[in-house]
Amino acid sequence: MDFVKEFIINDGFEALIEYLDVENLYERSQAMETLMSLTDCDFFDWFAAPTTTEHQQIHLKLITILTSLTTSNNQNYFIEKLIKNRASSYPGGSLRALQLLAFWLSWIRALYTEDHRLVLSSKLLAEIKQWSHPHEQLSIEGSEEGENEDELKLAQTLYEDFSEKQFENLTQAERDSFERIPNSNETLTVS
Repeated sequence: MDFVKEFIINDGFEALIEYLDVENLYERSQAMETLMSLTDCDFFDWFAAPTTTEHQQIHLKLITILTSLTTSNNQNYFIEKLIKNRASSYPGGSLRALQLLAFWLSWIRALYTEDHRLVLSSKLLAEIKQWSHPHEQLSIEGSEEGENEDELKLAQTLYEDFSEKQFENLTQAERDSFERIPNSNETLTVS
């Protein structure tokens, strides 16, 4: 456990993210599965507020995945790499990428936004919506039976949760006041 904490604190997340879209699908799968293990709540209670300096450092490393890792076009590196896995990945990679995206967005919203609401850019919502439409899903050779169904359900839940449910009964002015995941020309402010 101490080794893993040191790995995270010393930029382990960033190192793994580099592999999320490499051509070698074995390397990609290993990076994705390692990220899944590191973000597993059985390993570390990610949804508990950090109470020690070490836990604060670990949380900060996960936050910086979005706030500092950007491409030359100012697009988020991590999210873009996850989205690429929707259409082209190793068997099961699309589901894993969606699970990582769902974890990260839910974690940020639960711990680091006002009133537990996080507005996503229209571009990101459109990507999630594409993930949730079975007629637009690409069949990935080697996927387990029922895996695509789980993926579609998660994508639909994620889309509904971030596009509709959290903003029921709010005025447009109230909606505009919440933090947003940036589009390609903006940066995120996490409070």
